[in-house]
Amino acid sequence: MPERSAIASTLSRPQPVSLPAAESVGTTGQEALSSPELPDLHVVMAIGLVLANVVRSSDQDALLDDVQERIETLWKKAAHEGRPPAVGTILEVVTETWAEFSRGEGMASWGINLPDYSQLARCPFLSVTLRNGLVTLVVSTPDWAAINAVEDPQQWHRLFECAVIKKLDYFLHVWVEHVPGFDTIANPCPPPSYFANLRAERGVP
Repeated sequence: MPERSAIASTLSRPQPVSLPAAESVGTTGQEALSSPELPDLHVVMAIGLVLANVVRSSDQDALLDDVQERIETLWKKAAHEGRPPAVGTILEVVTETWAEFSRGEGMASWGINLPDYSQLARCPFLSVTLRNGLVTLVVSTPDWAAINAVEDPQQWHRLFECAVIKKLDYFLHVWVEHVPGFDTIANPCPPPSYFANLRAERGVP
């Protein structure tokens, strides 16, 4: 975390006046910033101001104001490090990636038996949610051919997840679900040969 390192560097910077109390506070500051959780702003601020207060300056108030401003700026940046992307950003990336997959862009290089990606273009989003690091994408499937493509037992779900992670530069899990957008009772699932023939017609292995 570069911002946390910057705060730690600021707190550990050698001071013109070396006092045991200041050295103790500096050590405490570094320990606080090296913990798994970022300490509260008032904790970091108190450490920084104690260290700054032992520095001899012609304008002590200006010095303290400057230290306070810099620590607050660095702390706010550090507080945002590691946070998950905004839901709007995730929706944008998932939508973009879904469109690319529906066109089969760049997927042949993965070296697997690909599903009929053109069917994905026929499956509109119903919802995209983020909870505890899990993105759940729910789409509507207009017929059995679309269901077969979404439920394809190949590795495309994992590839889709990897593509989303790469674009967001943030690790999370992506789960794809579907809701039939038609009457599955009035239109029962056709035999496996139907899907095999459909894939053959479209030139899909």
